[in-house]
Amino acid sequence: SITEITPNGTKSTFASGLSSPFGLAFDSSGNLFVSDYGAGSITEITPNGTKSTFASGLSSPFGLAFDSSGNLFVGNEASGSITEITPNGTKSTFASGVGYPQGLAFDGQTASTNVPFGFSPEQGFMLGIPLFLGLRHLKKRRNKAS
Repeated sequence: SITEITPNGTKSTFASGLSSPFGLAFDSSGNLFVSDYGAGSITEITPNGTKSTFASGLSSPFGLAFDSSGNLFVGNEASGSITEITPNGTKSTFASGVGYPQGLAFDGQTASTNVPFGFSPEQGFMLGIPLFLGLRHLKKRRNKAS
């Protein structure tokens, strides 16, 4: 289940019925997206608690992050890939061969270029714990895919 904790410390169940919720990310409209590791899906939960499946068929989704254009990036732990999902639900592989991408984030400088934390043609890409890829390693992979 997903527990909501208010600023005064009150805890309540915001959503239940997910098999293995792991990653959490909010979009610009305040909808909560949850990676359901066991179900291989992403669940969207509106501010009033309505749940729907946003994406399915993922390979053990874990980390989630939105870019400034509303695209959702999903770290797929079992396949070692990162999936990009557009606001209308179109999926594509953003990167593969990245180990176990469990955490994704955007920084303020590169978010406007619609790429995850630390990625730029000059720098490369960083993933959260427990995986840290050398910046040159993924830069080479990304350039080969282009």
